[in-house]
Amino acid sequence: MTIVDIHQPEKDKLEGLKSLGIDDASKKAFQARIAKVSDEEKMDLWQALIGRLSDSLFHDEEDQKEVETLLLKGAAPSYYDAKLDTFPLLLCAENNYKNALCLLIKAGADVDQVNGLKKSALMKASEYGNVDIALYLIICGAKLNLRDLYGNNALMIAYQNNQSKIFEMLLYCGSVYNNVNIYGQTIFNMKPTFSFENMPLPLDRGTNEEEKDLLTYTDIQAKLTEAKQKAKEMKDKVLIK
Repeated sequence: MTIVDIHQPEKDKLEGLKSLGIDDASKKAFQARIAKVSDEEKMDLWQALIGRLSDSLFHDEEDQKEVETLLLKGAAPSYYDAKLDTFPLLLCAENNYKNALCLLIKAGADVDQVNGLKKSALMKASEYGNVDIALYLIICGAKLNLRDLYGNNALMIAYQNNQSKIFEMLLYCGSVYNNVNIYGQTIFNMKPTFSFENMPLPLDRGTNEEEKDLLTYTDIQAKLTEAKQKAKEMKDKVLIK
């Protein structure tokens, strides 16, 4: 589902935020409803929140009310789970929990927070092919060119994991395509890295076999040319940074 055309003027991006309920006014109104609790209570509620989001039985549509209730009771939206090396927002980005992610953002979660491997929510969405999540984060102002512990940005992670739709979106939004990681690799000479941890399973990725084909050098050059042309055609330079 496309909420907003990423090439449209700023007012259309604002409409996209409003449609998701994560514009500034909606966030301010939601945060005004959050209960004032002690740090101990905030931690207890956060533990309940992270427990639900990491539960394999969690269902984003059915359980979003529970997430909202915990946040309104005072659960911290951005506390770090050292055991899982994650934050609530990263769990949502990885598992495609769109409703829970929007609630966390409304509650004040930092869209650019990173885990121990310096991976952001946008990087997680890029790895797992969660296009809507990536779009939500981008229109919320997530930084496109953060680098993880290995020097990869979200564009490189999308490429490594054959996520062509997010790869194209990031290019159009102005992601740095000549980033060099700690191994001296760019998107032009790196190979996809599969492991048991990030194996691209069709059911998880929502992609078919054709979409998982590795983008070639020619593909990338064509997308770069198209992205530059689209930028030239824009009357106002509103590429999301």
